[in-house]
Amino acid sequence: MQRWLNTLGVTQIDYLVVTHFHTDHMGGAAELADRLPILHFIDHGITIDQGDRTRAAFEVYSNLRSNGTHRVVRPGDPVPVTGLDVRVIASDGSVLTTPLAGSGDANPFCAGFTFHGEDITSRFGDAEDQRSVSVFIGFGRFLTLIMGDLTWNKEHALMCPDNKIGTADLYLVSHHGSDTSGSAALVHALEPRVAVMNNGPRKGGALQTFQILEAAPSLHDLWQNHYSIPAGDQHNMPERFIANLQDETQTQDTPAVHMGPAHWIKVTARTDGSFTVTNSRNAFSRSYGPRN
Repeated sequence: MQRWLNTLGVTQIDYLVVTHFHTDHMGGAAELADRLPILHFIDHGITIDQGDRTRAAFEVYSNLRSNGTHRVVRPGDPVPVTGLDVRVIASDGSVLTTPLAGSGDANPFCAGFTFHGEDITSRFGDAEDQRSVSVFIGFGRFLTLIMGDLTWNKEHALMCPDNKIGTADLYLVSHHGSDTSGSAALVHALEPRVAVMNNGPRKGGALQTFQILEAAPSLHDLWQNHYSIPAGDQHNMPERFIANLQDETQTQDTPAVHMGPAHWIKVTARTDGSFTVTNSRNAFSRSYGPRN
């Protein structure tokens, strides 16, 4: 990582957005701070999870953020990053109620929305997930968003009956592609041209998520961080779009543990709305022009 930071001339992090207080989202903050000074910490406040391990992990992060400026954000708040328009659209269980500029049209994909019941939400322990800080980002005409692990039911409040966000060129797939997020009411209404899924071999990458993405009329390509074992060959993208392929020892019945070299998906955006996506494993790239 240090080599890439040096190449890019990055010497500090001005704003670190911690979507919520699960270890896969905040656990690397201390290691990151060892390499780069972090000036501002953005999050939703405090964790409501009460497990001993969860509380201990949160205390490590809480102590870390005391070294910088800590800001608790609410829906509608801006994050003042030079050159970007960053707007908070969800935080601490609340979502945007006033549409972003240029949005607010009726969302036709709300008609078939089905809420998740307690059997789903309790099974996945979504108390922290539904409090995720989600942000919409504009870089000139290029638009994208980071949902964190915001849950399926919270997406309804954000997108129905009116679409309060508008469209996005690039959709960073919610919740690692888990089936507790990423409803059609969100995904199809955003009209993304490209999606990038930060999944693991068995983390996220749910069959339902692939099906919703496949049915999105606007979507040209899906890029994946890992081959998804639950989705199988029928739904995973061709290998050139997948950064980390399935290990030969991984099956539906054996745990998937990735301990080898890691590869990633890189997005290079331009202010005219065009962008390029690159797979670091094989250097395969595809460019997408500005939205018509």
